[in-house]
Amino acid sequence: PGPVQNNMNGAAYMLKKASEHKWEAIVQDEGGKFAGDSNYEQFGSSVSIGETFAIVGAPNNSERGNEKGAIYFFELKDDKWTRVSASAGGKFFGLQNGEKMGFSVAIDGIYAIVGAPNQSTKVGKVYFFEFSNDSWVQREQFSPDYSVRGSDFGSSVSISGKNAIVGDGKTNLVSFFQFNGSVWELVCVDSSVPYPLRIETVSIFGDKAMAGGDNDFTPKPDAFVFFRLIDNQWQPIENSSFYKLGNVVSIDNNYALAGNLSRLTLLKSTQSLFEAINLISNAVKQI
Repeated sequence: PGPVQNNMNGAAYMLKKASEHKWEAIVQDEGGKFAGDSNYEQFGSSVSIGETFAIVGAPNNSERGNEKGAIYFFELKDDKWTRVSASAGGKFFGLQNGEKMGFSVAIDGIYAIVGAPNQSTKVGKVYFFEFSNDSWVQREQFSPDYSVRGSDFGSSVSISGKNAIVGDGKTNLVSFFQFNGSVWELVCVDSSVPYPLRIETVSIFGDKAMAGGDNDFTPKPDAFVFFRLIDNQWQPIENSSFYKLGNVVSIDNNYALAGNLSRLTLLKSTQSLFEAINLISNAVKQI
């Protein structure tokens, strides 16, 4: 992604793995990149990709009102990425001025989640989308009960199958959602990330999740916490916090990454929990 240009239009670039150690940019459109429809929208501020679909956020889009935000869907057909047409739900706009829909995005299969932390009213929300009958459609939108003025709910999102996680950039609260076959439901709100850290980033994969906390205004170090889905309930894993890391996290079935501005740590799933490998010092520790 690349939202910062002279006119703040932004751009997104698709990469394809050409060999074991090489990625190549896919040039599909005339400009050599994918772009949005309006100036200053910061297209590419957030991106997510699946096997068949991709989603790009443009949180400063003002086509339908001041910084309501927008999202764009892309589809892989015949080994070529193209924008989903308007008739197939290829673009959606936020509903309120200052909402900044598309500040965060995530997609997995036929489901997508989009954050709109609303920097105007500070009462955030998330939107859920589904690809149904050959078209992307909006399903639920959700603002939690605790989301009062000063909240930043929706500043980070992640989705895996029928489970999703949402972070709040002004609190230490993490919200978990589940699709019950008909609607997306809030199943729990967790505060295991040490207060007063604020949720900077979240990630989910299958029955594992993690959330990272940021320390901009506190003497506490950054931290992140692991979660597991046990007996259909999301639970923090005891003694799984790593301090001084939490600005960025990502997890899949066997590995996790956590980092800050100067350090990146790879974590490998083990029977007990995770083994951490510092990518700078190569130090290994077991927790």
